[in-house]
Amino acid sequence: MGATASSRKQASDERALGSSAVEVLWAHELWENVFRFLPLRSLARAAQVCKLFSQVAWPTIIVDGALQLDENILRYLLSKRPQELRISNCPRLAHFGPAILIACPTITRLRIQGIPFTSVGIEHVARGFLSLYGRITEFSLRDCGLDDNAAAIIAECLPHAYDLTVVNLSENNITSRGLVPILDALACTRIAKLNMSGNPLRETGVAALATFLGKCASLQALAIDLVDMGNAGIERLAIAIRHNKTLRELHIAENNIDQRGIMSLARAMEENRGLRVLDLHANSIESEGCSTLANSLKKNRTLRELNVWDNRIGYAGAVGLGALLEANSTIETLNMKFNGVGPDGAISIARALQVNRSLHQLNMSYCYIGDVGAVALSRALETNTILLVLDLENNEVGDVGATKLGEALRRNNTLHQLSLPCNRIGDAGATGLAAGLAANASLSELDLSGLGKGARLIGPSGAGKLAEALLLNSALKKLVLERNYLTSEHERLFRCGSCSVRIVRPRTGAVVRRRRSRLDMTVA
Repeated sequence: MGATASSRKQASDERALGSSAVEVLWAHELWENVFRFLPLRSLARAAQVCKLFSQVAWPTIIVDGALQLDENILRYLLSKRPQELRISNCPRLAHFGPAILIACPTITRLRIQGIPFTSVGIEHVARGFLSLYGRITEFSLRDCGLDDNAAAIIAECLPHAYDLTVVNLSENNITSRGLVPILDALACTRIAKLNMSGNPLRETGVAALATFLGKCASLQALAIDLVDMGNAGIERLAIAIRHNKTLRELHIAENNIDQRGIMSLARAMEENRGLRVLDLHANSIESEGCSTLANSLKKNRTLRELNVWDNRIGYAGAVGLGALLEANSTIETLNMKFNGVGPDGAISIARALQVNRSLHQLNMSYCYIGDVGAVALSRALETNTILLVLDLENNEVGDVGATKLGEALRRNNTLHQLSLPCNRIGDAGATGLAAGLAANASLSELDLSGLGKGARLIGPSGAGKLAEALLLNSALKKLVLERNYLTSEHERLFRCGSCSVRIVRPRTGAVVRRRRSRLDMTVA
């Protein structure tokens, strides 16, 4: 009987270690994980657990700069036969790491960031993972100081990586001269995702990528943010994507693309039937460029996500996006934050939401829509049954707008997340939202973080109304009230029935969690 009980306990320990402690393990928390997941009551039991822990394979190992990585620790980690290894910001690894890393043939996904490898180190890593084993599926060397010579070494090894699907060489110093041999080598692989963002590729590099798109039938995602392509580069790229049917994601943010450059892309999007995600954030397309693009996308039936935040599109651009939402039936996510569209721009978007039947997520944070814009959006929410996430952070919304949004929540039973942080909502606005929460059955997250000292904030009166609403609401799982006039003393306001409230105070604030996972609430 004793042996049987001991065997059952060992099997239980193995299951616990295999299923939770080592699924994704941060290396600097090794021993914390051992004792956190298992109830230990004796030194003998602890010794048994540590023995089991040393025998379990770790599928994923994550090491960051918090761990003082040395040769012995690295060898021990690799002895756990990981399939995925992520190492970031451990500069000492550049000296001893490459020779040790290649001794682990089980790794199929390698992600290294912020380690300045020498040319010898790059050769060790590239030849080891790309040529010697040939089982690598993801190869990422981000911000590792790679130049064109390093790119040439990697290019020599790429044809041997038959299973490679993801390559990330972003934030290095690779120019078009180093990019060309990499693209030639990738033509022999099944590459699906390529990230070359943050490299000085410029127009010539983008032209090489455009040519590659015409030949590669497997590439599904391309990220070339911050490569200084300018209008000339986007014009070359637009020609390539016009008839491309395999590329699903295109990220071209922070590339100095203005109205002239966006026109060529707009014409290409009229005919493109492959792209699902288009990210143009932090360019300079402005109102005219945004309107042109929106007008072209009316004819597009494949795009699912459009990101135009921080492009100075203004009111006219918002009108164009509103017209697009009225005509388009495929776009599910629209991010237009940091664009200052104002109240009139919000009215145009709200009008579109009343008829749109596809948009699930809308981000209009930092657009300065005020109470007028919030009222218009609240009217749209009363009839809209599609939108799931609405972000209105820092929009100068006051008590009037918040109250109207609360009225909309009474009738809307599809919205899941509503974000209103850094606005001007006080007790009156919180009271209006509370009235809506009491009758709402869909909202799971509500963010009412304040602006901090000196601004209009929610006080005990508004908090009391919110607490009363939660007695009638069983859907809300997370309520954030950071930077308001609330302290741990207001915990009593949120007591209800058998559901107790506790407050944990991290450095950034206090977290109030209601038992049974009914509510997570942050108060500071």
